[in-house]
Amino acid sequence: MLMDPERIKVKVSLVNNAIGYLVAQYPAGYLLQRLPIAKFLGCTTILWGVIVITTPACRNFSGIAANRFLLGFVESAVNPGFILIMSM
Repeated sequence: MLMDPERIKVKVSLVNNAIGYLVAQYPAGYLLQRLPIAKFLGCTTILWGVIVITTPACRNFSGIAANRFLLGFVESAVNPGFILIMSM
């Protein structure tokens, strides 16, 4: 069964999110240990919100792919940061 190009683009943009998440996982973990957790997570969450707000401005596939990559990149600090906060 052949897939149409739009479905392939959606899958690629989801993969971009995972790639951004994986790329930023180690730097985010390092920064969470070196910087104040509350300030770092606060800035990360605000930056994530700004990137989410810019999502409707994407007019082509390359824009949405870059947006999804940046979302994954910024999101990579949130889960480990919350685990650090809960473990205190």
